[in-house]
Amino acid sequence: MAGIIVVGKISGQGQDVQADSSALVALKPFNPGALGQYKMALKSGLMAAGLGAGSPIAAFRYGGANIATVRRILFSAGVNTTGFALGAAQFDLYAARSFTASDSGGTAATLTGNNGKLRTAYATTGLADFRVSSTATLTAGTRTLDAQQLESMVRSMSVSTSQDIVNPETEFFKALPGDQRLILATNEGFVIQATVPATGTWNFTVGVEWDESAVW
Repeated sequence: MAGIIVVGKISGQGQDVQADSSALVALKPFNPGALGQYKMALKSGLMAAGLGAGSPIAAFRYGGANIATVRRILFSAGVNTTGFALGAAQFDLYAARSFTASDSGGTAATLTGNNGKLRTAYATTGLADFRVSSTATLTAGTRTLDAQQLESMVRSMSVSTSQDIVNPETEFFKALPGDQRLILATNEGFVIQATVPATGTWNFTVGVEWDESAVW
């Protein structure tokens, strides 16, 4: 059934416009089919020097019976008390399939009660695990990472202390209106891996925004 026709003026132009209300609903930022919207952020401890190449530093695993659709992944990092050897850091985002056992170690998010909800009335998240490194690499759980990254960023490293590596609120992943989101079924997720030069100590943050919806 067609939606109601809405008639109005374009500001400053005096032109009549009309739009189908169903199209206006589609422009709303909230997905009407979603069971809830969620947002969480974690920060690392002081990452020690000598991190191995391709080390997992963040892991996000969905374990609910529905699906999770990831809208944004935010990332930031900075040099702490010891500068790095000259070189570049690489941060890679991988989809994780068959994620049946969570990574371990590091700092885990609190997933119970109202944590992460953007409205109290939403159900508690079906997220099984979200964690970041404390001082060293995470220990990989049972998961299969894709061979190809979903996203990757390379940043110059500073020999000086107290310098940004990745600016605050950098969007590692973002689904624009009309773009495909990262859709996670039960026991799927993503992992961020890091490769950094020697000697430096650093900190980082990871933030995730997602919806949870009924399986279609």
